[in-house]
Amino acid sequence: MASEAPTDPLLRIIRHNLFAAIGALAMLAFVYAIAVRSGWVLVLIAIICGVVALLTSAWRQARAGRRARAVGLSCAANLGSAPFIVAIVPEVLTPLALVVVLQVVLATDFLSQRQFTVVVSSAFAS
Repeated sequence: MASEAPTDPLLRIIRHNLFAAIGALAMLAFVYAIAVRSGWVLVLIAIICGVVALLTSAWRQARAGRRARAVGLSCAANLGSAPFIVAIVPEVLTPLALVVVLQVVLATDFLSQRQFTVVVSSAFAS
């Protein structure tokens, strides 16, 4: 029996975010192996590995029904990594601004007012 695709919007968002991070990790590993042997690429790979680990944990929390914790982990993964990635590669500032907005939109339905205030403050800080 084939598994059904998750219809929950939170699971779908986390899954797509996780696939994007895994794709970025594969692309960076390919770039490092073929073209650019730089320590900065290794730093980016380490950051993205942390993002993948946090998003995998968020996926598990969302599947277990702990939605606020899943949103918090997803926000921590993206908002925590964005300033470091922009510091290394300033050209990605514009796309990562959309990632920051996505985290705020994601958090609106699943967090308490206090938790939402923390997410919005983190978004402004990054």
